[in-house]
Amino acid sequence: AASTCGTAPTRTHCGQTSRCGRRGREHVCVFEARPGARLRSCVRGRRVGPMAAPAVERAEALAAASVDDVAGVIAASMGLPGAPPMPQHEANVWLSEFSRLERAWEVALTLVATPEVVAEVQFFAANMLLSKVRVSWQASSDEVRAMVYGALMERLQVVVAGDVAYTDAVLKRIVLAIASAAAMSGGETLATFVAQSLGLASESASAASVRLCFDLVEALAHETLNRPHVHKSHTVAALGEHMVSLLGLAEGVLAGATDALVVACCKCLEACVPAGVTLGNLQRHRPSVLAGVLACLGADSADVFNAAVDVVLTLLGDAAAVLAPGAAPRGSEDGSSGEEAPSGVEVEEASAGVAAVVDGLLAQRPRFDAAVASSNAELCRGLCRIAVAIGEAALEALAAGDERATGVIDILLECTQHESMDIRMLPLDFWPRLGRVDVSARAEHLQNPLFRSVLERVLRACVYPGEGEEEVDEEDFMPFRERQAAECLEVCFSELGAECTQYLSGVLEHAETGDGGWQAAEVVLFAARCCKLPIRSMLRTANPDEGFVAAQREVAAFLRRLFDLIGSKAPVVCAHPKVIAAAVRCVASFAALVAKQGDAVDGVVGYVASALMVPDARKFAAEAFRTICVHCAARFCSDDALRELAETGEAAVGAGLTGSPRESYMGGLAQIVAASPPELVFGRLSRVVAATMERLVGCLDEAAGPAQTRAAVACVELGVLGAALRFGGGGVEVPAGAAHPVVALLESVFETLEAVAGALGRDRAVADALSEVARNTLQGARDYGQAVLPQLCSLALGLFDAHGHRSCLDVIGEVVESYGEVAVADAGLGGSLSSSFAAVCARCIAIAEADPQGVRGVYEVLGGLFTLARQFVMYAPTLLLALPEVEALLQLAAACADHEDRQQAVAALHFVRHLALLASKADETSAAALAHLGGASAALVPAVVCVLADPRMAQVHTPAANALYAVVGALGGVDEATIGAAFDAAAPRAKPGALTDAVAGAFARAALSADAAGHDEGAFTAICSDFAALCRGGEGRGVLAAYA
Repeated sequence: AASTCGTAPTRTHCGQTSRCGRRGREHVCVFEARPGARLRSCVRGRRVGPMAAPAVERAEALAAASVDDVAGVIAASMGLPGAPPMPQHEANVWLSEFSRLERAWEVALTLVATPEVVAEVQFFAANMLLSKVRVSWQASSDEVRAMVYGALMERLQVVVAGDVAYTDAVLKRIVLAIASAAAMSGGETLATFVAQSLGLASESASAASVRLCFDLVEALAHETLNRPHVHKSHTVAALGEHMVSLLGLAEGVLAGATDALVVACCKCLEACVPAGVTLGNLQRHRPSVLAGVLACLGADSADVFNAAVDVVLTLLGDAAAVLAPGAAPRGSEDGSSGEEAPSGVEVEEASAGVAAVVDGLLAQRPRFDAAVASSNAELCRGLCRIAVAIGEAALEALAAGDERATGVIDILLECTQHESMDIRMLPLDFWPRLGRVDVSARAEHLQNPLFRSVLERVLRACVYPGEGEEEVDEEDFMPFRERQAAECLEVCFSELGAECTQYLSGVLEHAETGDGGWQAAEVVLFAARCCKLPIRSMLRTANPDEGFVAAQREVAAFLRRLFDLIGSKAPVVCAHPKVIAAAVRCVASFAALVAKQGDAVDGVVGYVASALMVPDARKFAAEAFRTICVHCAARFCSDDALRELAETGEAAVGAGLTGSPRESYMGGLAQIVAASPPELVFGRLSRVVAATMERLVGCLDEAAGPAQTRAAVACVELGVLGAALRFGGGGVEVPAGAAHPVVALLESVFETLEAVAGALGRDRAVADALSEVARNTLQGARDYGQAVLPQLCSLALGLFDAHGHRSCLDVIGEVVESYGEVAVADAGLGGSLSSSFAAVCARCIAIAEADPQGVRGVYEVLGGLFTLARQFVMYAPTLLLALPEVEALLQLAAACADHEDRQQAVAALHFVRHLALLASKADETSAAALAHLGGASAALVPAVVCVLADPRMAQVHTPAANALYAVVGALGGVDEATIGAAFDAAAPRAKPGALTDAVAGAFARAALSADAAGHDEGAFTAICSDFAALCRGGEGRGVLAAYA
């Protein structure tokens, strides 16, 4: 009767029902009343847990509940004083069941209409009405809809007459419910509603009536125009008939009315933008309305100011869509509606509207300057948002750089250095967009001079505070620097070139003298890293121009200066963990350039190695070390250098170096070893991993701690060993007859790995780590890996047989994919792999049969099995097709094709498709593949058709269509019995109307795309239409035959 659906939790109880669509069935999601409470249950018509009762008695009790009973349960659900003694959870479940009854309409309306009912209960009842209108209106009878709509309109009349005073929250819900009901009814009801709403604002109407008029129109627009709605076009038409009256009313209100009324007017105008209240239309037909909105930007009331800002932003957003190059047609999201793109008149009107907004913004410049001086963040934020929106709507006009454009850009510059971080962030997306405008289209003062100012301001905003200054919030500061600020700095270098590094050099000199402190050095290192792509591109570019060559030299000199400071461990780059982290990250970004710095490299690597002891810099230092070793590993091949680096790594392990940073450092050491003379590689590699193996052996001692702790340690050590195996063999020239050092190392530690697998392999993380060791070995040994294939496969298959971990299958798959059928056979593994795969199939089928409901582990194992089978089909088909288990595997694939675990279903369908494609080839393997496929077709075809007929399996439709086409094509058609079975099985799954002709037809088009050119267009369209009929649940037994 109940299940958890995973719908996102709500923070407050509002009485609103929702549909989560779990398994295609609709049910009510019930939430706790406490703020932040978690989802409790999803109820389908019966009580849960301790509330269990016979369904008939339960239904009778709900139907007999009085209005007072319902009010009491609502009070209990909300924890109101004086509520009946009823647990909140029980009250929530009761209300969710009651809200689905038809009688809930009447009870909710009564509660809303009763003045004595407390406001909280009235709010709940009004929200219940709104929810039922949105969800159940179309399914209700005409009588019920007429009763509810009439009662809601009666409430509206009572409010207008002043006989009842609802709280704002209750009245808003009532207004939304009326507007939603009118919108869902459409036709004459909708048109009458709009006329009645505007009729409330007659010349003699009170301010409350006029505000109610705006609220009703806003609610209607909110319910229809800003979301998919069946009557959206009707709403636009109804509002269009009265738009002159609405704008005339707005004009009068904006000219002089109470703040509350002006706010309501602005919200109404904002909601009506999709109905034609656009910037261009206002500027051409009602400029006084636009002027009134812009004048509100100077209002003293914060509510009026913010409402005006929201209107202007929405208008500018609409104008940006019109003015954008290649703008989509009006009312369309992708330009596919068939309507015409914006006309030249529309573009001209939108441009004029944007110009009016620019004038309105610049009129507030004195107020903006005063707000900056007085730290009025709210006003600065609002005006800055408008300036940014102008930049989005009219970028080219701003780039032209006239006086008005310069005024807007000055506001953005000022905001770039604002004391409030959230304001500093607003204009940072504008500068890269401006920088991408061609230089020839930009005014001269919007080229280098402007971006020099942007560079100064952005750098200043990125500096960490000094001693005695307020600390920054790292959660906000780091994203600000790493995202928006980083992109700005990159654009600044692209614009300024060597002039940018000149400025950074000046800041660095300031830091070296001690005036700027470590903060100045850190921001220079940060900026250099942000500019790594344009800097590296500049230094690689061959350009004979003398000015460009001089700029290249200057940039290279700047980098050398940075590397010299780092290599010499100057105090300014060692003064704080953050500057150390910035330095090693900068080194990693320019590792190839660092490698060319001669003797300075030794000092830089020493600095990076010492940074391993700094917690904040540790992971960056390890990655920087590995990256440098990619470019100059041979420089550190001496015994003394390698020993020193290894000892530094071990000391860092004692200080907390672990996980992926430790693997990165080991990768660097392994690359140094691989660059050593071939005869020394194995010995050095063994010494480098000696401490790792010692700790790994220690994990086998039960006295060393609990199994879980030892498993965690083993995972870390296996990761480090894997890094050594992966990077320790690259480029090694193996003498004839000698073993590859990676192969030799694996053989020397294999006994320990088997012991770890036996003792700790039950832990999934350990199994994954062992599998990763195997894959790293294959990558490290490359062409020499065949020698250890038997051991790797034995390790993986043994682990899988004992514990059934998915990652073990991935190892076998990588062996097959990396070496193929011939190499596997040369290694003597053909028979072993075939028998092993047969054992894997049997094991997976046994797992699935033992747990038919399927736990997550089973999903993964079956997905791994199908992925492995597909790899065999592609790279070792002869080994696979010789197995009698293939047909059982196909039967299992049919069972899993429509499984609720989508990844498993996709893996099964990919395997089926590749086997069918193999069967279609004219070679020695096709006959065996076709025989297996024919034996399973009676199960496969209906299973795949069921997937295509089920709208809940939309994520799987494309691979299913491809698999079906491949199977039917390989078989050359299927018999009538299979066709009948397919459609008999699919019929209950299909949901009429769930898929449109275009969407359903797309499945057929995707599958037939390869052959579409050869089809008669009419016949091809007919095939797609027939296929679409199946997806809609239509009669179509001949569809599959036509499809084939």
